[in-house]
Amino acid sequence: MCVCVCLRRVLDSQINGTVSYTPPVIRVERDELLSVGIRHGLLLATCRPIPVEASGSVIGEGSVGSEPATLFRAEFYQLAGSGRIRYPTVHL
Repeated sequence: MCVCVCLRRVLDSQINGTVSYTPPVIRVERDELLSVGIRHGLLLATCRPIPVEASGSVIGEGSVGSEPATLFRAEFYQLAGSGRIRYPTVHL
């Protein structure tokens, strides 16, 4: 219940999202083993707040000059993974 009330106070009809990261480093270390690494990245979601009364009814639309509220922010460092790749077999 509290989660719904809290979200109702910050959500509007449009959520803005940002995904940014440093260029990935891609390597083939051995036969069929691909490794990918990203040094730093950011996931960010924001929205413009809507004024809400305690009863939950909307007072009005968020003003154009109001600051966006952050819904979540996630940063990552040294993200890496690897896996085997296979080339398709072509029969002529």
